[in-house]
Amino acid sequence: MNNSFVISFSLNLLLTCGLLAQESNEHEYWQMTYKTAGKQASNIAEVIKKYGDGSALIQIPDGQLLALQPEEILDQKPSEVPMQPLTADEMIKQLKGQLNADFRFHKTKHYVIAYNTSQIYAEWVGQLYERFYKAFFADWDKRKVKLDEPTFPLVAIVFRGKSDYLEFAHRDIGQDADAMIGYYYINSNRVIMYDITGIDGFVPADEKINSKLVIKQILAQPDGERNVATIVHEAVHQLAYNSGLQVRLADNPRWLSEGLAMYFEAPDLNNAQGWTIGNVNYYNFRLFAGYINQRPANSLELLIRDDARYGDVATAAPAYSESWALTYFLMKNRRQDFSEYLKEIAELEPLGETEPRKRIEMFEKHFGSLEKLDREFLTYMRKVR
Repeated sequence: MNNSFVISFSLNLLLTCGLLAQESNEHEYWQMTYKTAGKQASNIAEVIKKYGDGSALIQIPDGQLLALQPEEILDQKPSEVPMQPLTADEMIKQLKGQLNADFRFHKTKHYVIAYNTSQIYAEWVGQLYERFYKAFFADWDKRKVKLDEPTFPLVAIVFRGKSDYLEFAHRDIGQDADAMIGYYYINSNRVIMYDITGIDGFVPADEKINSKLVIKQILAQPDGERNVATIVHEAVHQLAYNSGLQVRLADNPRWLSEGLAMYFEAPDLNNAQGWTIGNVNYYNFRLFAGYINQRPANSLELLIRDDARYGDVATAAPAYSESWALTYFLMKNRRQDFSEYLKEIAELEPLGETEPRKRIEMFEKHFGSLEKLDREFLTYMRKVR
């Protein structure tokens, strides 16, 4: 099963007592002093949503989203100056105050890689992510989907091993981290992972990075192909939410979020980086092939109408594989329709809710009846090799 981006927000008080009816969606900039995680901070923040009880959802200059209760907001006043996103150097300075002293930093054009593993692995991650970034934008440009350059430097934190990673990840996502080698945390806007190669000490520290050597070491590990896929998978989530393709904290259909990540993650063992866009994702292809003959007639409707299948152990794996298969089919065969559908998804509001019937209506608006599309979908996927 594919690892997923992680959403974790304490918004119960914001979503009860009819407060949604009193919200303001107009983006404003405020000079705010507030407490979060027991610490006081002051920033010019972008106010994403305000609620009738004084609660607010804000974005701060490092890209993090904070849900603040009234008692956590110590002072606030409108700012005529907009929020200024941190530069890469400012982001590094902030991370130095948040991470252990043994962390070093590797800066690329679009990414800040914080790491306490070997430099060669950090540089390989940076190369992989920059190559993915370029290919991601080029692919959507061909599809006439306009993306925005990310507002913030894209941060990835790479730990030397699983124990260090889990100590950090448990604070973010609890015990779910035990089954993941990496995740995108939508609150902080960061990808968190650990070095799965064991290459620290395997290559002399002063040796020039050699991608073939790194990928060889990765693929020598059990599940090496899946590990490369996971590293890219989480980068897809991060870039989708930072380029305007999807909106953070909006009610994005789970099949779409995961399907996109699995479409772009597909490994390519003949490539020096271990990955190429748009290949058949054989891991999920095999899972879907095993599911297709026992697939219920309403499988597509259940996938699209809500996200319930992902929360059930018995149905999660087939849901992931069908998400990949549906996305692969639409990307290859209904390109223009899929692009228009994505443009509508990108207009969803943060913290909004889309009823199941509405999800179906949005989907059928662009692709026609589910029944007819399902026949086309299955016919196509049975021919994929």
